[in-house]
Amino acid sequence: MLDVHLIAACIERAVCVAFVGALLGLDNIAVGQFMLAQPAVGAVLLGYVVGEPLLGIWAALTFQLLWVGQIPVGAYAPASAPITAVAVVGLAVPAGAPLASRAVAAAALAIPVGVLASKLDIWVKSRNVGILHRGENDLLDGRPFALGGAVAKGVARFFLKDFFLLLTAIFVGSVIIVLALKKLTPAWDRGFELVFLVSPAVGVAAALRAYWKRRNVLAFGAGAAGAAAVFYLVSITL
Repeated sequence: MLDVHLIAACIERAVCVAFVGALLGLDNIAVGQFMLAQPAVGAVLLGYVVGEPLLGIWAALTFQLLWVGQIPVGAYAPASAPITAVAVVGLAVPAGAPLASRAVAAAALAIPVGVLASKLDIWVKSRNVGILHRGENDLLDGRPFALGGAVAKGVARFFLKDFFLLLTAIFVGSVIIVLALKKLTPAWDRGFELVFLVSPAVGVAAALRAYWKRRNVLAFGAGAAGAAAVFYLVSITL
């Protein structure tokens, strides 16, 4: 059974990560596009916010690289790497389990969340078409300031979509992870640790495949080596 303090910790983490993650998610589609939503920034930032920088760096290294070559074309909508990485940080609630076990279990549940977030993006875009038309009509009727309200409403829909998706997924998922990890033996922890160590390498392989040109490979290899060095230095100092 879960104690009251653990439930409170799950709720606090879910609200915090959902709010910050939804704000960062706006930069992915609705506002700015300054790359703040990307896992390399957003997941690392949230890792520091919740007091687990290594978790944020691992989520960033894994999902930033894993889906780097996935580009939305036509009706194809790849899973949302920013939302997935944010969900990993939120789902991996400390509950006496090793970081590797919590991170891998969180990633397994976060991937469907990222897929659903991408589908919901398409739905919100379709709903915002109506707001656009109403804004155009207001503009033609001599109410130019109404256009700003229409834009704000469209942005709010993207924020609320990510906020409630992350809030629900993180709270429910973290409870599932805590209950599941309590029943696993130490042998499972060793398996999770192996997956934890290999996952960034899988991301590197996916990114290399997406940029398989000699010049790109050399540049990416240098960047990956630097990222690996940072990950190692942070891991041995925590």
